Amino acid sequence: MKLITTKSQILDAIDICKSSLSAIERSEQKKEILKELDLADFSKATQQDIYKIFGHDIGKYFRSQACSECGAKCDALVEAGEPLDYESFTARLCEKCLNDAANLIFDYGLRGRTL
Repeated sequence: MKLITTKSQILDAIDICKSSLSAIERSEQKKEILKELDLADFSKATQQDIYKIFGHDIGKYFRSQACSECGAKCDALVEAGEPLDYESFTARLCEKCLNDAANLIFDYGLRGRTL
């Protein structure tokens, strides 16, 4: 399981874009982008801020921030299951649905028991 936040997805997208820039021949434009990235404070960055630096939408690096169970859009979700890809069994759960799932087990009396 891991925590997925809007901020963590932005930082992951930045890393992906930086590594792809590093692999490309260093033109002046690419050097400027890398310089902006090194100087930028990403603690408050939005997807639009990154767009301004890269000049293209980094949305392709983002997954929906919607709960798999209830569909609520959340800033933070817990991802459980297999590593996310097109054929994986993966769930992204909001705090409410995660608590509801835990309560199902607790109510049934299975707390701490394994088979």
